[in-house]
This record gives sequence, C-alpha cells and structure tokens, in this order.
Amino acid sequence: MSTSPIFTGVSSYASDLQQVMSRALSIAALPLQQYQNQLQDMNSQASALSSLDTQFTALQSAIQSLDSALGPNSYTATSSAPDIVSASAGSGAFQGSVTLDVTSVGSYTSTISHDTLPAVTDPYSSSVSSSQDFTLTVDGQTFQIHNSGTGLVGLAQAINAASAGVQASVINTGNSDSPSYRLVLRGNNLGPTAIQLNDGAQDLLDTLNTGTMATYQVNGLPTTIQSNSRTVTLGPGLTVDLLQTTTAGQPVTISVGRDKSGLSSAISAFVDAYNAVVDALDKQVGKDGGALSGQSIISSLFSSLRGIM
Repeated sequence: MSTSPIFTGVSSYASDLQQVMSRALSIAALPLQQYQNQLQDMNSQASALSSLDTQFTALQSAIQSLDSALGPNSYTATSSAPDIVSASAGSGAFQGSVTLDVTSVGSYTSTISHDTLPAVTDPYSSSVSSSQDFTLTVDGQTFQIHNSGTGLVGLAQAINAASAGVQASVINTGNSDSPSYRLVLRGNNLGPTAIQLNDGAQDLLDTLNTGTMATYQVNGLPTTIQSNSRTVTLGPGLTVDLLQTTTAGQPVTISVGRDKSGLSSAISAFVDAYNAVVDALDKQVGKDGGALSGQSIISSLFSSLRGIM
C-alpha cells in the first residue's frame, strides 16, 4: 500500500523565490550602502577639517601675538629710580634713553571756606550759606552751581558735577567732640589757579595755597621745562610721572627697549603652533593618510604655510 506525501508548507518553488527576493533586496540595497559609506567618509573628512581648523586658528593667534611682539606696542620703558620718576611706553615709542632732572613736582592751588561763615557741625544738614545758588569762578571762567542736595556735602557734590577744573571736598577742622566742617576746593592742574565761590551776597573762600608748576630738565640741557601736570610726555609714546625731585647731579635715566621676554614667548608660541599644523597636515598624506588624503585642500594648505614662512 503506497503512502501519500505529506505537505510541509515548504516547496522548492518557495525556496527559489526566497533566494531571488533576497538577491533582489541585496542589489537594491547597494546604493544605500554606498550612500552610507559616502556619508561615513564625509563625516570623517568633516572631523579632519574641523581639527585642521583648530590648528590653523591657533597658528593665526600665534602670528597675531608675534606681530604685536614686534609691533609699535612692543616697547617697554624702565626708570633707574622708579620711586622718583616712573615711566611707561606706548604706541610710537622707539628704542633709546633720556635723562631727567626733576627740580620741582609742583603743587596745586587750594582754597577753604572762611572761618567767619556759619559753623557746620553736620555737613549733611547744614552749610556755610543758606543760598542754594552759587557762582563759581575758576581763572576768570564762571560756572553756575545749584545745590539741589542738602548741606555742605550737597554743595561739594554740585561743584564736582560742574566739571569746572576744581575738586571739592569737605573736611573737619575741629575735633571729634566739636566738629567744624569746611568746604575745600583744589585746582585740578598744577600751578596758580584763581578760585572763588560766591553765594550772591559774598565771596566764601580764602586761598590756602597758591600752586606752582612742575619743572624739570632733559638730558642735562640748561632749559627748564614747566608742566601743569606731573604726568609728562617726553617723546612719542613715552610718558613719565614726576613723583619726587631728584638729587643734584643724580638725574634719573629712562630707557626704552623692546620687551624681550614677550618676544621670546611669542616666537616660541609661533614655532609650536606652526609645527602642530605641519604635523596635522602630514597625517593626511601618503598611503596611510587620513580622511583628507588626496584632497586638493591639503596641497593648498601646505602652500599657505610656505607663504607664511
């Protein structure tokens, strides 16, 4: 008796069909795989370019620092006696030295409110005058002062806000048990300055000190130079501050030279940055080169390096 075959649900036709479909899918997937490979290559190239950009940015910064270290702002000034004359060099300075004899550092004109004016024990609530409007005269130029605040402090603040070439302050000429506050005005410039404050009825100030100009001599020349400021420009980019008078026969020497430490650091930083760029480019050439191997940009960047050198 013959046995009927049992159908298992799998036929040679179905197996062949599965192989055909798998092959068709593999062929259809080839472009997608190519795109994925291209995308991976592009990502690798983008990463390599980003790394090169970082290296070239560092090189650019190093070049800028080197340019500054060799530029007009690369000079420094030193003083043989910085406690007597301090010095600083800026744009336009050039190498050299100069001697300076300071015969006077000058003084400022200062005035104080009359001691016959009303006594002020609380400068925040009372003043030397009941008026709120004043005329301030500085070397013949007048300024209208309005005390919108209270007391002597408010008057001093109003004078300072007027930018009249004087500095106002309030001082206690009494003691802690019996204070007596008075208004003091000092000229902003060295030398004699005519300062007066009037409340519409009377002048309020006495002169405490008539200022004098600062005087100095350069390189032993007999000519005495006067200045209404202790900050003096000796030459292009060279500024000094007159702090004390010099001893006769012992002038201060001001020397201007390039900042060698800054230049050395800038050169070292440039060499390091340049070598780092060369190393990064070398990794992109040859048979074991990186993602940018064979790309024209590598050749262009090498040409840029040769241009820098």
